[in-house]
Amino acid sequence: MAKHASAAVGWGHHHLQKRWLLALLLMLTVSTVIAFFIRAAFDSCDRNVSVDNVISSARDSVLVVDKRAPQIAAAKPSPLSFMKSKIVLLVSHELSLSGSGNALHQCAIIFRLNRFWGSVNVLVTAFAFAATDESGPLLLMELAFLLRSVGAEVNWVTFMKPSETDEVIYSLEHKMLDRGVQVLSAFGKEAIDTALRADLVVLNTAVAGKWLDYVLKEDVHRVLPKVLWWIHEMRGHYFKLEYVKHLPSVAGAMIDSHVTAEYWKNRTHERLKIKMPETYVVHLGNSNELMQVAEDSVAKRVLREHVRESLGVRNDDLLFALINSVSRGKGQDLFLRSFYEALQLIKQKKMQVPPLHAVIVGSDMSAHTKLEMELRDYVTQKKIQDRVHFVNKTLTVAPYLAAVDVLVQNSQPSQIMSLRITKIPRHNIEQLDALNMLLMETCKQLLGVKSTVQGIDMKVLNCSDLCVADELLHIALYTLRTPCYSGKSCFKQKRNHKKGRGECFGRITIEAMAFQLPVLGTAAGGTMEIVVNGTTGLLHPAGKEGVITLVKHIVKLATHVERRLTIGKRGYERVKERFLEHHMAERIGEVLKEVLRKSKIKSSKHL
Repeated sequence: MAKHASAAVGWGHHHLQKRWLLALLLMLTVSTVIAFFIRAAFDSCDRNVSVDNVISSARDSVLVVDKRAPQIAAAKPSPLSFMKSKIVLLVSHELSLSGSGNALHQCAIIFRLNRFWGSVNVLVTAFAFAATDESGPLLLMELAFLLRSVGAEVNWVTFMKPSETDEVIYSLEHKMLDRGVQVLSAFGKEAIDTALRADLVVLNTAVAGKWLDYVLKEDVHRVLPKVLWWIHEMRGHYFKLEYVKHLPSVAGAMIDSHVTAEYWKNRTHERLKIKMPETYVVHLGNSNELMQVAEDSVAKRVLREHVRESLGVRNDDLLFALINSVSRGKGQDLFLRSFYEALQLIKQKKMQVPPLHAVIVGSDMSAHTKLEMELRDYVTQKKIQDRVHFVNKTLTVAPYLAAVDVLVQNSQPSQIMSLRITKIPRHNIEQLDALNMLLMETCKQLLGVKSTVQGIDMKVLNCSDLCVADELLHIALYTLRTPCYSGKSCFKQKRNHKKGRGECFGRITIEAMAFQLPVLGTAAGGTMEIVVNGTTGLLHPAGKEGVITLVKHIVKLATHVERRLTIGKRGYERVKERFLEHHMAERIGEVLKEVLRKSKIKSSKHL
């Protein structure tokens, strides 16, 4: 009897060992899969990574699905369920992974690790979405999928498409087709017929307004009463009448933040002399997929280890990240300056803190922009190459959110210098025209983007205003001091630092808060509608005057561990309260109901 019991115990011991070995082997396999995705993210420096490729790879990596896993609770009715069987036409100005040129997108790799009866069950999936408010096309895709999930008939047209085959566009269009979204030609009769029979037409971004006249022509006024205009832009060069002249006639405008809505209201009135339609503010929300990653401690730990190892950063080091495409407006230069000065302050005061590191995610050395070179030259000059890391634009941003300790949202407003040019002689109009073109071309070459210069009005001969971005001031003054305009009273100048607009919304901010990261953000734009200063993050002034404050905040979070962790937890709580996918769906649902109601009333009046 005792012998039999001993044998049973021995068998149980060997069985337990076997189960643990299987569990360990499975965990190692998971780590290998995660490493594959992380490595793919870094390889994106050298090759294009399409959304479908990443998703396909993730699906192929599904390891184990335990049949004993509990059934997922029935989902609550969608706040968009009233859209079932409704016909919707979505109009995108473009379809790309870069949105307006500054957007950074990510693929959230989701690792669900659960333990049942001593075994580890893993499901690896992927979901692509936009990370910033400027990512218009992918935000519109999210709306398309939300509408399809409730049974709406969703049609998509892209106004600007390259003539040659584009891998990214091909992948994104097929992703939509797989989800039941009909992709139409923007210029065909089918698009016009769909617009006329649709219950709702959504124009995405300000520049999509060009599609109305270009395609609909004489039918445009039949469609305007059912148009919802979704606006994400917050830059002056979008305020052109050719883009937005139909704004007053549409059913409504949907904008990502209150500050952006107010900006559009004032600018359209002052500059274009038109009135905004009924405007609805809809804050964005984190996808369910991203939240699953953010709330999975095992997945985050594995991702953190792999990313830090690839960067050469130890687990106990403090890592500050700025995740945005490199541009003046995103403030990478001011962040690096603040980071360096924080290092110097810590050294001077002999503070006992872990080594600090900074990572810029969103670099693009292949573009060879002036700012890219300036950033790297600054790091070399200050001899902090071992503390600053550059990562190219990548689809996989979620691993970096899991790996870092603090997010820096340093978006900057446009600082404007107003120059009043007086006493322009009539016979110099041709020279003035040439000067204007030269200045705008200089801006374009320097910034690598659309010119931020407002051209001189050639019809006004006695005085004209010329506005240039602050960093271009010296070029403007040098150009203006040509022999033709060298008179003492030729021009007057006035520095006019307009209050910061910053980000329209800044989706990366709520994504970081979901990962319980404290946010160091500029006190400007939509960031102020997300971050509660002193509670879920610390805000600093925009511009150079904010550097000193940002330095203090970096040092404060480096020296006060409990404060850093508390701020991160409170940020997560704020996300759970108001920045989830279902929150966004509820807000959009309220807007769509109102737009459909107005459209129905206007349609009945025309009968």
